[in-house]
Amino acid sequence: VQKWEAGENVTFSIKSCRRNELAMQMHELSDCVSDFAKKCLSGSIPKAVSADEKKVMCLFHELTVISKKLWGSTGYKLCCRNEICSLTCAFGIPALFITLNLHDLSNVLVGHFRGCSEGEWRMMSSYQRAAFIASHPAAACLAFHKQIQAFIDIVL
Repeated sequence: VQKWEAGENVTFSIKSCRRNELAMQMHELSDCVSDFAKKCLSGSIPKAVSADEKKVMCLFHELTVISKKLWGSTGYKLCCRNEICSLTCAFGIPALFITLNLHDLSNVLVGHFRGCSEGEWRMMSSYQRAAFIASHPAAACLAFHKQIQAFIDIVL
């Protein structure tokens, strides 16, 4: 899924002074570019053997990849930051900031979702609770979900 998203959301940035020259080189090397792209589809970047393949590699090095819509990328973070700044300018600074800090080691719900009683949970040491959570991540996930849902339903 990530590979598909990367392919769908990637654009190239080219310096304006080199745009025409790079377009001409791409046109001249179009057959070699498509052959080299097929070699790259195997998952690893092949070594350039012929002079044309070396030119294609140099051409690819001049292209800068931009991914604004790919979650987690620098472009995505920059777009989110810009959106927050524009919302702040439009509506003002938020009056209330809330930070949720959920702590699984002290959360009785984690044990509850795995059939552990509250007394058993309280008798466990921090290490035992951490081992329990590591071996039952679904219970920790359910407890987190319940807490967030309760916060959204009650506070928001």
